Amino acid sequence: MSKVAFLGLGNMGGPMAANLVKASYAVTGFDLMEAQKQAAAASGLTIAQSARDAVAGADVIVTMLPAGRHVLASWADFLPVASKGALAIDCSTIDVESARRAHEAGAAAGALTLDAPVSGGVGGATAATLTFMCGGSPEAFDRAKPILEAMGKRIVHCGGPGAGQTAKICNNMILGATMIATCEAFVGPVLVVDELLPGAGSGAHVARQSRLQTGVRRQPDAEGSAACAGGRGRRRGGDTARGCGRADLCPVRGGVPWRGRLFRRDQFSARFAVRQGGSGRLSFR
Repeated sequence: MSKVAFLGLGNMGGPMAANLVKASYAVTGFDLMEAQKQAAAASGLTIAQSARDAVAGADVIVTMLPAGRHVLASWADFLPVASKGALAIDCSTIDVESARRAHEAGAAAGALTLDAPVSGGVGGATAATLTFMCGGSPEAFDRAKPILEAMGKRIVHCGGPGAGQTAKICNNMILGATMIATCEAFVGPVLVVDELLPGAGSGAHVARQSRLQTGVRRQPDAEGSAACAGGRGRRRGGDTARGCGRADLCPVRGGVPWRGRLFRRDQFSARFAVRQGGSGRLSFR
C-alpha cells in the first residue's frame, strides 16, 4: 500500500485524509494549525513536524490548500525533497494558471502531477462521496485513481494539465448562475426553499445552499443593486479568463472584483422591500 503525505488538514482535507486511513493507507499529515493536527491525529494520521518531513519517503503527496499562492509555495517547499517519480495531487480549488505552474514545477522535479479539485463539500469529504475533476497525463490519472476512489465516488479525467481546474470553475459558475436564477424566481423564503427547490431539478447543493441563506441578509445599498453570487468563484473565474487569454470575459475591473448590477431595484429589490418592509440587496457568501 502506498505511503501518502497529506498537506492541509482543514474542513475538507481532514476528513479526506481520514478516509485514506480507513482505506488502509499509511498517511502522514501536516497543517499549520494545531487544532487541525490534533483532529487528524485522532483520526489515525501520523503528524509530521513540517511539510518536508511529511513528504520525505512518500509515494503520493496530496495538497488541499486555500488558494493558488499557497499551493505554489507549498510545492516549491516540498518538491526538492520528494522522491523521484512521486505522484503529487493538488485537490485545492485554484486558478488554472497556478495549476499549470504547479504541473511545470512538478515535472522539473521529476514528479508525476495531477490537478484534482473536488465537488461535494464537507459532507462529501466526510462520506467519501466527492467528485474529482482531474487534469494531467493519463499515466498520472491512472496512478491517482485508486487514491481518489478512497475519498470520492466519481473520478473524471477532464484532460491535460489545468483541465480539472477549468472544469471546477465552470461547475462553480453554473452553481452561481443557478442561485441567481433562483433569486429571480423569489416569491418568499419559505415557498422557494421548502416548496419549489426540492422538486425543481435544481440539485441538492443549490437547495441546501438556498436553505442556509433562507433567502436574505439585508445590507444598506444606496444604489439598490444585488451582489453577484459566488464571490470566490467570480474571482477565480476572472483568473481563469485571463489564463485562457479571454480577458474580455473577466468580471473584474482594474484588478478589483466588480459586482455586476444583476438586478435593478425595480426588478428585484423593490419586491423584496415590499415583503420585508425595507430596501436592501441580496448578499451571497
